[in-house]
Parts: sequence; structure tokens; C-alpha cells
Amino acid sequence: MNQEIAFQSVCSVSNEIKFEKLNLVKIDNKTYWVCCSRCRAKLISNSNILRFATDPFSNKKLDKATAIIKQNPKNIGTVLYFKTKDNATKFNLEREKL
Repeated sequence: MNQEIAFQSVCSVSNEIKFEKLNLVKIDNKTYWVCCSRCRAKLISNSNILRFATDPFSNKKLDKATAIIKQNPKNIGTVLYFKTKDNATKFNLEREKL
């Protein structure tokens, strides 16, 4: 969970880590990555929803294009998005206490 995952390895629609080359989509001068034409169409038509996520530590909305991306410890192969590296570290520490 500690290693940051590169933007171009994560589909912005499915929030899954992908091992094949992803396609980039530019929206409002920000770059998002998608795995297929279906995800590209979904992202473009629902961009006001799919471009954003909630930081699991702060519960604040954030733009996936500027987020810190970490593997989801509860669902391997998917990711969590964090506003800051500090939030990701604190989230991990809180999880370890459980």
C-alpha cells in the first residue's frame, strides 16, 4: 500500500490497475487515463462525476488527475485516491492500528 502508483497505470473510470498501455483523455487541460473506448466514452459523457474521487482519510473530494494514487488494501487491483502524500501515510497508519 505504500508505493505510489503511476497515473498512466490506472483507468480513471474503473479505478483498476492496468498492465497494458492506456489511452489518455484531456479534459479541462488535465490528463486522465482509460483502458478502452467504452471507458473513454463514459469518462467524456460523465466527466463531472468520474473525474473525481473522495480521499478516504479526509473525506474530501479531489480530482483524480492531481491525486496521489495507492493500491486499495481491501480490494487488490483497485486504487484509492488521496489529496496529499500525508493523507495517504496517515490512512495507512490508521489502518495498521485496527
